[in-house]
Amino acid sequence: MFALHSTSEAVIALNALTDSNFIEVGLGGASDSVVDNQANRPDLELVGDGASLGAFYVAFDGYDTTNTTQDGSMYFRIRVAGENGNSDGVLGGNIYIGIDITGNGALDYMIEHGGSGNTQAISLLRMADGVDSPADVVQGAVAEYDVGGVATTASVTVDAQNSLFATVKSIDDPNSAFNDGNYADYDLDNGLKDGEPKSADDSAFDRFLTFTFDFGVFGEVVRQDFDDGELNTAGRDLGLFDDTYTFSMLVVTSQNDQNINSDFGGIDGTADDYDASIPFTDQPDGNGGTGAGLSVPVDPGGEVPEPAGYALLFGLATLGFVASRRRR
Repeated sequence: MFALHSTSEAVIALNALTDSNFIEVGLGGASDSVVDNQANRPDLELVGDGASLGAFYVAFDGYDTTNTTQDGSMYFRIRVAGENGNSDGVLGGNIYIGIDITGNGALDYMIEHGGSGNTQAISLLRMADGVDSPADVVQGAVAEYDVGGVATTASVTVDAQNSLFATVKSIDDPNSAFNDGNYADYDLDNGLKDGEPKSADDSAFDRFLTFTFDFGVFGEVVRQDFDDGELNTAGRDLGLFDDTYTFSMLVVTSQNDQNINSDFGGIDGTADDYDASIPFTDQPDGNGGTGAGLSVPVDPGGEVPEPAGYALLFGLATLGFVASRRRR
């Protein structure tokens, strides 16, 4: 097991504005705000309006170093429908970032943010071969491996320096008035208390989970797994893996680590044509196309300027998004 470490202090605050610090990751389908998660919990319901307000964002801090492309911190920001129960600042379920590092449409790794109370951790998990559909994610979670279905290769305890669960409004619009009754941008699913008075910290308001993971450790694991023959690379050389390589991602929520199937980003699990056995590359996107659930390959080496002068993860040209789009 690799120990997580940091070679420099991160410069992107966990409560940094989304617009100027994060890039939205498209998942091949609209980020829906309908209740389509199995656990029927707001903190496991991914939400976005399918237009300017996304459910999944990423950023990257390369520590402003020019002598290496193998260090840095990955940042993930996931939007969910609210907090489960009383507002205590904790997402009680699990969030998984799936990563296809080999480019074959199947997941090679997951980064897990999960647990309960003070036992939460952020962990890098290695998947079984051929996990290329929602059904495979669920089945792979209970089949071959020893920790929640997958082998933990690196893990760190959640704390205030690597994770923040806070209202979307407190991050992206903290100084505006909140007594005008206009909650549309901060409560995309219309909340669990629709029609009743709401306070600024109401559990029904959408939350951002923002957390970090050490890119240096991730790269070290990938290079070692490649050298050990653990990855089905289809001829792709990952022996020098760094932030110039591309990979695809997905996001999925779960009530626990034994049944990872609550809500897949970009996929409406309540749609008539939803079939969990269809590979992500062929999943209907709701608009007559396919590819829902898994992002296009993204480029960690692409630089997007931000006020501090540091590079952000995943270049705009690769993602095909415009950074000036309104996000809250």
